[in-house]
Amino acid sequence: MRQLFIIVFAFVLGGCNSAKDICGMYHLISDDPALQRITLEIYGTRFSGQGPCNRYFGSITHSDTGSNSIQVEPLASTKIACPHLSAEHRYFQDLQRVSMFKVVPDGLVLKASDQKKKVFTYH
Repeated sequence: MRQLFIIVFAFVLGGCNSAKDICGMYHLISDDPALQRITLEIYGTRFSGQGPCNRYFGSITHSDTGSNSIQVEPLASTKIACPHLSAEHRYFQDLQRVSMFKVVPDGLVLKASDQKKKVFTYH
C-alpha cells in the first residue's frame, strides 16, 4: 500500500514541475450565486472540476514560446440537470476561450482573447 501511495504521489508531482505549472486546486471567485460552487483542479496538462451542476474535465496545451499562453481543449462533463445549467454552459464556453494565465499570490487568473477574466483562489 505504501509503495502505491509513493508511486501515485510521484506521478502527480511529476506533471507539475516546470515554469509553466499552474497545478493546484482552485475555487472560482464570483458574486453570482450560481457560480460560487465552481472548482478547477489542474494537474500537468489535465484539468477537472465541479461546475454549478456537473463535474467536468479536459486538457490544456501550453505554448512553446515560454509565455503564459495556453489553449483549453474541448472539455467533457457529466449530464445532470439543475437550475443553473445556463450559468454552467456560459462558464464552460468561457473556459474553452481561455488563452492566457497568470499565477497570482492567492490563486490564478485565466484570461480569454476577448479580455474576459476568471479569477480563482487556491482551494
